[in-house]
Amino acid sequence: LCNSMSLSRLLPDEFTYSTVISACTAGQKWQQVSWLLVQGCADAAGLDAVCWNAAVNACGRGSQWQSSVRLIGLMQAVRVRASLNACNAAISACEQSNAWQEGCQVLRGMLGMQISPDRVTCNSALGLYSAVNKWW
Repeated sequence: LCNSMSLSRLLPDEFTYSTVISACTAGQKWQQVSWLLVQGCADAAGLDAVCWNAAVNACGRGSQWQSSVRLIGLMQAVRVRASLNACNAAISACEQSNAWQEGCQVLRGMLGMQISPDRVTCNSALGLYSAVNKWW
C-alpha cells in the first residue's frame, strides 16, 4: 500500500501507517512492521504513539521479544509514550521466551514512564520471576 502510494505520488501519513501496521498485526505479519516504522520515519510522516504502540504489539504478539523491547527503547529515545498494552505485550513476549532480564527492563521502564502496571503486567512479571526463581 505504502509503495503504491509513493508510485502515485501520494504521501502516506501517520493514519496510513497506523492502519497498515494494525493490519500487519491482525495478519501476524510482524516482520513488515519494523520496515513500516523505518519507512514512516524516513518519510517524515510524524508517526504518532498509535503507530509505535501498534508496532510493539505486533512484535510482542509474534513472540519477537527482542524487537518489542528495542521498539520501546526507541520510543523513549524519540519521546513517544508507550502504552500499557504495548508494555504488556513486550513483557509477555519476554516471559514466553524466558528473557527475564529484558522483561524486567521493560517493567522498570514502565515505572520510569509512570505507567501503572495492571493485572496482566503483574501476571507476566510473576511469570518472568518464576521462570528463574527470582523471588525475594
